[in-house]
Amino acid sequence: MASIRLEHVTKRYYTPGRGEILPLNDLCLEVPDGEVLSIIGPTGCGKTTLLRVVAGLERVDAGNIYFDDTLVNEQPAKTRRIGMVFQN
Repeated sequence: MASIRLEHVTKRYYTPGRGEILPLNDLCLEVPDGEVLSIIGPTGCGKTTLLRVVAGLERVDAGNIYFDDTLVNEQPAKTRRIGMVFQN
């Protein structure tokens, strides 16, 4: 496993009618190697967006994502070795 560190991560979307949506705004987070993280919150608070940027399915608009001390912002999803499970 590896530690995961997010430094000042921002992700925005632009939609017709709603304008700018900012699910992640200057987010800083560190998950040490071997730790388990649960992400909970109401609909629309950025949970899925967070998982998608860490997995590499979405690019961040600002900030950096590190696995251990390796910057992974430009690494494609297939090289990040991250899995996600969604539960309904």
